[in-house]
Amino acid sequence: MPKKIIVAYLPVLHSGYINFFKQNPDCSTLYIIGPDIIDNYRPIQKDVRALTPEIAKEAISSLNLFDEIKIVDTDDIKKLNDTSTAIVMPDEDICQELAQKYLDRANVTFSPSFLRWDRARSNAQDPIIADLEISEDKLDKEILNKAYTEAIKSSDIWRRVGALIAKNGRITASAHNQATPNEHSSVIMGDPRNNYNKGVGIEQSIFIHAESKLIAQAAKMGVSLNGTDMYVTTFPCPVCAKLIAFSGISRLFFAEGYGMLDGAETLKIHGVKLIKVNVKPKVDDPSILIPYPEK
Repeated sequence: MPKKIIVAYLPVLHSGYINFFKQNPDCSTLYIIGPDIIDNYRPIQKDVRALTPEIAKEAISSLNLFDEIKIVDTDDIKKLNDTSTAIVMPDEDICQELAQKYLDRANVTFSPSFLRWDRARSNAQDPIIADLEISEDKLDKEILNKAYTEAIKSSDIWRRVGALIAKNGRITASAHNQATPNEHSSVIMGDPRNNYNKGVGIEQSIFIHAESKLIAQAAKMGVSLNGTDMYVTTFPCPVCAKLIAFSGISRLFFAEGYGMLDGAETLKIHGVKLIKVNVKPKVDDPSILIPYPEK
């Protein structure tokens, strides 16, 4: 039987890693990715919270889960590239790149354990699952169609989004994603977000999102959003999801969209009910009718 080992990047030690180790009891050896590999992988260089491999090794050694724990460099990884070794790695970006570069002949298995936010998970777009059945309510459809009408006002060629605040079925505020410092800025200067793919570089845009604008307007006017409903054409980005979660808004109605960086989970944890409305927009504007890819 081939020797079986775990190769992993260990920036922290938490229950997820311990469970990952225990799920692979036939792996008696742990190889911790060392500094020469880490120093050449920029996304994790910026993680100031990360333990050094030496400290991670010392901490894991105290758990008595492995017969051998070793900090490895690139040369060590290359030596594993043969069929006599079975390797288990967390399914994350740095491990996938190492396997692709140096372990093309090895027997590598990727574990789906979620141990940290790597680059792929940070940019991932997942379908949103509503808390309730899809709404077929006539009033919900009417309000969301008004949100689509609001979205047409946006000058964003990337994605036009409309959002409304309602209380007891009555609309109290509306907004669309708007360029700053004025509506025409994107036409004059362009938008740096155009250099990125969907779901990436959201913070680079010169546009304020419709949801953020609604919450900012309410703060400016001293209006409480506690117990209100928000209707939005496209599910909020991670930043807007956090703002909504802490704003007092009780329910979020949306027609289409994607979940990124656990935005849906953040909303649910803070008591915001998610409701998908099955509505076909009455407005004929292709820029707001192109669905986000599910994967």
